[in-house]
Amino acid sequence: MAKEAEMKEEVPPQPAVDLGVLEEVPFVHLHTHSQFSVLQSTSRITDLVKAAAADNMPALALTDHANMMGAFHFIKAVKKHNTELKEGKDKLKPILGCEFFVCENHRDKSRRDDGYQMVLIAKNKNGYQNISKMSSIAYTDGFYYVPRIDKAIVEKYKSDLIVLTGNLYGEIASKILNVGDRQAEEALVWWQQQFGEDLYVELMRHNQEDEKRANKVLLELSKKHNVKIIASNNSYYTTKDEANAHDILLCVKEGEKQATPIGRGRGYRFGLPNQEYYFKSQQEMKSLFSDLPQAIVNIEEVINKVESYELAREVLLPKFDIPPEFDTANELDPIKIENDYLGHLTQIGAEKRYKIIAPEIQERIDFELKVIRKQVIQDIF
Repeated sequence: MAKEAEMKEEVPPQPAVDLGVLEEVPFVHLHTHSQFSVLQSTSRITDLVKAAAADNMPALALTDHANMMGAFHFIKAVKKHNTELKEGKDKLKPILGCEFFVCENHRDKSRRDDGYQMVLIAKNKNGYQNISKMSSIAYTDGFYYVPRIDKAIVEKYKSDLIVLTGNLYGEIASKILNVGDRQAEEALVWWQQQFGEDLYVELMRHNQEDEKRANKVLLELSKKHNVKIIASNNSYYTTKDEANAHDILLCVKEGEKQATPIGRGRGYRFGLPNQEYYFKSQQEMKSLFSDLPQAIVNIEEVINKVESYELAREVLLPKFDIPPEFDTANELDPIKIENDYLGHLTQIGAEKRYKIIAPEIQERIDFELKVIRKQVIQDIF
């Protein structure tokens, strides 16, 4: 009993919320990983969309580790689901984000610094573009063991973004557990100065002792600095039954045997501490946070801050000035003119290279130009 009391999460007084309200407000997953969190998640995007729709969630966020590779697939899957909806059914809103590794200096590769894991969510198309820029920088400039950015990058591309404080590897929670409450508070203040009311303290309940210790201080800090809380579940697989398959995936990533015990240090391997990291239902999450209803209620505010937007667009190809002599018949078809000019340039290039153009070479040139005309991609060449 003493141990159970020690493990129990202490909850500071919160604003009064009618528990009946929980039946009216939605829970939505704002911290979700897909197979594009490579070798870390087994959830397929289509399965996540189906799971969210089956549970009548009004929205779904995708927040893969450091990359936006799943963004187009995610928007496409949600759009497909929405177009196939029966009349009267509510559409699913896609929310794009990314869980970044935010280190001290993303260009410093003299020592390993994986940084802290912070979740950034795009409020609109501009926010998406800012996340994309940061992701590119993380891979092209900051990659050292993991793709990283730093706070200077965050400051530069912070417009139209929402920030969640992340899991136990987020800066605030990690400093609570490993450094000190004062340093954790300083970190929270920095993020609040940057994002104001677009910063949310993220609370998770995977039934872990360290999580309960961190949550107690996170709640105190959120109240002291007037930062709203939200409930989340760090989702790496879609159903609880997939926990073992996910654990095998982590073994593949680490080059370890599944028989090796999970833990830290020699003789142990990396793995999730339990089987609670799945895509939980609204009812499961509301039950978990029945003593903190405000953490559920605030999610709707985040959803409403996010605009719907499209990523698909017309392919952008370069435009070249065509000499007027290629429009001898005053053609109104610019594509034909461009193809004629490309054929002319190709013939000049072939004559320089081969001097004498054999019939088989001419046949190959004509074939390639025919393919280009058919695909209407002459501007590329």
